[in-house]
Amino acid sequence: MPDFDSDIWNAAGNYIYDTKTNNDQAWNRFKDNVQPNKRPFSVFRSQYLRVAASITLIGIITATAWYFAAVKTNKNIELIVTKTAVGELKKITLPDGSVVQLNSGSTMTVSEDFGQKNREVKLVGQAFFDVKRNEKLPFHIVGPKVEVSVLGTAFDVCSYNGEEATVQVSRGKVKVNSSGAEKILTKGMAVKTENGALLDKQGGEFIWTDGELVFSKASLTEIADAVFHRSGKRLLFEEKEATRTFTGSFDDNTTPEKIAETLSLALSAKIKIKPQ
Repeated sequence: MPDFDSDIWNAAGNYIYDTKTNNDQAWNRFKDNVQPNKRPFSVFRSQYLRVAASITLIGIITATAWYFAAVKTNKNIELIVTKTAVGELKKITLPDGSVVQLNSGSTMTVSEDFGQKNREVKLVGQAFFDVKRNEKLPFHIVGPKVEVSVLGTAFDVCSYNGEEATVQVSRGKVKVNSSGAEKILTKGMAVKTENGALLDKQGGEFIWTDGELVFSKASLTEIADAVFHRSGKRLLFEEKEATRTFTGSFDDNTTPEKIAETLSLALSAKIKIKPQ
């Protein structure tokens, strides 16, 4: 796990960590929260979930293979894997008190000693993290193309397999690493990976954590990615339309077809759903 530079560490301020937390009880509560028989929160109608089932299976297999290829684990340490199907969101409280909102089609893995000897999370997909502050044990996230280190803050990480990654900070300060490049982000800042580089992300915003898809000056490309992650369906449009922007929201019952229709009218462009 990478250390923070001294200036980042000192700038974080003073904090007294509560060492009286019962880690065993916290761990048991966490495992109870991620049992597979828990009913998921579905944000698209069931017929659209069935269409995307094969995509979910491929994503889960790929995510699992990537995790075990990237990390050497102790055979005696239990791994807890939390997954969301296409069209499903999950809110999870980790043993250290940090809260994670896992987006559709995502996989999060932590070890049994999370919060005791480490606070490392493996993520394939998208999640919003509200991290409980602990200067003695920084919080570390590893994705396919990006790594993020924090003490205590709130931020979004989007790092699906086969896609470029983004990190956006809502509160506090984070350190982002990708292919040897490093950036320090504070509130309101965002970065993206692009062909091995780590670049400042400009332009639109996207909020998904409450089930709605809320866009503010988001490009059509960003919207298409969000719809695909949520529904497993691709929006099709001409390349020249990719940078067109849209501001608006779609509730959790809006079908991908209806989103395409709305965008077509709003942008005066031909937008449709890719045939399955």
